[in-house]
Amino acid sequence: MTNRMWMACAGLVMIAGLPGVASAVEWDKVTFRGFLQYQHKSFLLDHQPLFDNTNNELRAQMELTFDLTDEFRIRLTPEAYTDVTRRDSYRHRVYFNEGYGQVTKGDFDLRFGKQIVTWGQADTVRPTDVWRRRDYSDFFLDTEEGVLGLRADFTGLGPLTVQGVFVPYFVPDIFPFGERHNRFFHAENVYRQLGQEMLNNGAPQELVDSLDGFRVSDGANLPNSLRRSEGGIRISGSFDGWDVSASYASFFNRVPTSFQMTPPAPANPPPGPPPNTYFGDPDIQMALFYHRVHMIGFDFVKLFGKLGIRTEAAYFFTEDRKGTDPRVDDPYLKVTTGFDYEFTNIIGDSDLTLIAQVAIDEELPRKGATINQKEGINLIHFYRYAFVGTATWKFTEYLKVQTPFFVNAQNGDYLVQPEFNWSPVDGFEIIGGGDIVGGDRTNPQSFFSVFDRDDRVRMALKYSW
Repeated sequence: MTNRMWMACAGLVMIAGLPGVASAVEWDKVTFRGFLQYQHKSFLLDHQPLFDNTNNELRAQMELTFDLTDEFRIRLTPEAYTDVTRRDSYRHRVYFNEGYGQVTKGDFDLRFGKQIVTWGQADTVRPTDVWRRRDYSDFFLDTEEGVLGLRADFTGLGPLTVQGVFVPYFVPDIFPFGERHNRFFHAENVYRQLGQEMLNNGAPQELVDSLDGFRVSDGANLPNSLRRSEGGIRISGSFDGWDVSASYASFFNRVPTSFQMTPPAPANPPPGPPPNTYFGDPDIQMALFYHRVHMIGFDFVKLFGKLGIRTEAAYFFTEDRKGTDPRVDDPYLKVTTGFDYEFTNIIGDSDLTLIAQVAIDEELPRKGATINQKEGINLIHFYRYAFVGTATWKFTEYLKVQTPFFVNAQNGDYLVQPEFNWSPVDGFEIIGGGDIVGGDRTNPQSFFSVFDRDDRVRMALKYSW
């Protein structure tokens, strides 16, 4: 059954129940929240007609919660955004961030529909957080949405909570590969991340420069059946101030694990055996492949006054446990560990919160070159050892400044995102900031180097109710 069919079935169930909902609802138990936002982004370097040098984005979200009875609730969160600067399809979207029904009976809670399920307690890099779909149309400000499935929680085991998740149909993350105006995934960046495979095989530079985009086949290796389903279980609890959990999940990486480029047929092949096949129509077929992973994870948090210690780890069993298939990741371990500390009354009543963590992504056991050393597009393993964190200076309830950061300890890739948030009146926010990114272009393992001309500033106006 396809994803559209699953969504259609869920929609029909909801529509069929609308007459009963309308007659049973107590309107004083309906809550309505949402926001409207305008955001402007300006890139500081490499202004070219081909690229998005500026963006002017309008975004709206509504959050409707219907408490139909003490035991049944419906939550709908439609969202829409558009970029008035361009007409490209990747910058216009209407979707449900969440849309689910919730049944609660004593110690049992069941949610069915599209929902956000959060696993893990690290700050930025959460190894066990596998149940969200991300939209990378804006790579460094990716938005998250739920996945369509079932979530069941049982709290009748003393200090323990058992949570089960079932997703009947895998849906990958959104990557606008090769979109003509997208600065992050336009053809030049994709080819550079692929190690300039076309150029190395004899394609003329003019052909690479003239590329408008790709014909993308997303998930070509995935079965169109319930074999595409995902599931997991998480057991969590609190013991003497220690918040701990253990988890298992069988799922597909939502980021493509490997890519296959199929060049067009030669337009005017030279006599004799062709030295390569990259001549002709510059429209390239790119197939994206996703592979199943089995994850075993755990995390814990312990507070010592103002100091918090956090560790989250997960081991991933892949389809290539022997390390013989270069298209499939070898088994690997991801760990994020560190601390957070709150400094109070720094200047007047202002408080400073510092989160500092180390993120590790290690092939285990190692079989030759590590998964982090793979050249080309390496969206999952773009670091081996990294420092991540956030510094937040809260001056008042209405004004704060924060700076998330990521630094690759091996090759110097970095991303720093300073931002301020000011709320002059209730419900209205002014948000300003920027993205500072870079890396070493001479290093073939540098992931951020292709973005080192994409520094930008951002400003947003947001009204929430």
